[in-house]
Amino acid sequence: MKKYLAAVMAFFVMISLAGTTVHAGVTASSPADKANAGKIKWQVRLGTNQFHATTPPVAVGNSIYEASVNTLYRLDKKTGSTVSSCMLSSNVGFATKPVTYKDGVVYVPEGDGSAENPGRVEAVAVTDSGLTKKWTASSGSGQTINEIAYKSGRLYVGNSSGTFTCFDASDGAIIWTAEHAGGYYWSKAYVSDKFAIVGGDKSGRNSAALYSYDASTGAVAAKLEKFSAGISSDIVYKSGYVYFTCKDGYFYKIAFDNAAGTFGNIKKVPLGSPSTSTPVIYKGRAYLGTDGKKIMIVKTSTMKITKKITAPGPVKAELLLATKTKSGKKGGVTIYGTYNTSTGGIFFADVNKSGDVTAKGVLFKPLHRQYCAYIVTADSSGTLYYNNDSDYTMAVVKK
Repeated sequence: MKKYLAAVMAFFVMISLAGTTVHAGVTASSPADKANAGKIKWQVRLGTNQFHATTPPVAVGNSIYEASVNTLYRLDKKTGSTVSSCMLSSNVGFATKPVTYKDGVVYVPEGDGSAENPGRVEAVAVTDSGLTKKWTASSGSGQTINEIAYKSGRLYVGNSSGTFTCFDASDGAIIWTAEHAGGYYWSKAYVSDKFAIVGGDKSGRNSAALYSYDASTGAVAAKLEKFSAGISSDIVYKSGYVYFTCKDGYFYKIAFDNAAGTFGNIKKVPLGSPSTSTPVIYKGRAYLGTDGKKIMIVKTSTMKITKKITAPGPVKAELLLATKTKSGKKGGVTIYGTYNTSTGGIFFADVNKSGDVTAKGVLFKPLHRQYCAYIVTADSSGTLYYNNDSDYTMAVVKK
């Protein structure tokens, strides 16, 4: 992944920590952390004879949840075997973003943007007896190619055709919609108690934009149009600021007023190339990838790049940081990510407490090689889960 992305658009990461799904790019576990130290525990192809049709794996407890073509699967995390499955109302299209799990329900983004397969959101209940469809709702005519955000019984997601929708998570009823002519592509919203913040893409003469919507009504609280290219990063909030990367080649830090829903001071760092990689903010540093085959480490207080790490290829997705590896136990982190070349493997980099790189390399090269712009997921045991455009889902452990 992705030759088509070069023409079309230039990690978020979900980890299982102590049996609970956490929406963050940090795992308190110890995956393999040496060059060529990863090996296959199991691999399974859900989208048989399909290309690029399986969503990234989500680890919850002892299960993995993925949607492939028009089916949602629950896999055994230890073996990769199918525990249960459920036919969906439509297919998941390009499937670059994961499903969302919350309180025993899986919410699936669907649709490839065609007239036969427009955007949808579908809710599937997880029970002891299997997977059961709860409801299906329209999300617009384009692709629903963003991860769904959940907040206080509501779902928030954008569509490539330009519709951003707030759903009632209990029954799929549409609470409100908003529009952005450039569409929403790959940008997951950050939702506070009062506001939903999301990035809009650029399409033709339609400008890119950053929106703050009233979370209850959809009214526009604030809008910024200071971007020469689209925002295809998730929006990350930390201590009064929102952070994201942009295809204009900058990493942004923008002040956000939680009471008024408005934006303030803007700071940005040039990355040297476009980026769609959601930044991971950890201990005063931001970690992110770029199309220019770089991992950037940025000190968030000064917004200065402190380290540039060469990666094996373009890094499209959010990175994973591990804190219980050899480097992590000494106050540093180990970085994991995928790279978008025909190999489609996993790379790593050890960063010490001072921010220096002490080791790096390719951790794992899959047998079924293909382009990859997917996140890497880790569970509490340190097993890494991911897939690439071959549609094989792989569990990777230490040799």
